[in-house]
Amino acid sequence: MGTFWYRVNSRREEIGIRRAMGATEEKIHYLFMAEGIFILTLILIPAVLIEMQFVYADLIPTMGFSEDTKGLYLSDRWSVRLLITNSLTWMLLAAVMMLSIWYPARRAGKITPIDALRDE
Repeated sequence: MGTFWYRVNSRREEIGIRRAMGATEEKIHYLFMAEGIFILTLILIPAVLIEMQFVYADLIPTMGFSEDTKGLYLSDRWSVRLLITNSLTWMLLAAVMMLSIWYPARRAGKITPIDALRDE
């Protein structure tokens, strides 16, 4: 939350200009939320590539794996496991990010253009 608070406060002039041009509180709130989701999704690409290298190098063992049960369990299928774990991780991080952005973005949307531009 502190990171997003800092980001909002460092962009007060931009928010003031947007408010002066007619942006509503909801629009500013939406822009910060969309930016957070975009950054999270952008970071997902190198994270998945690194994770695939770990799986390829067999550094992430599967519990209970043996030649007798190979492919029988969902956790033995690395592509399905990769998809499920990354999807759940992304959703959890998105929820935490939305909660962290919510208050600073709401507060930023209530800034009057005069107050925001006065800092400039």
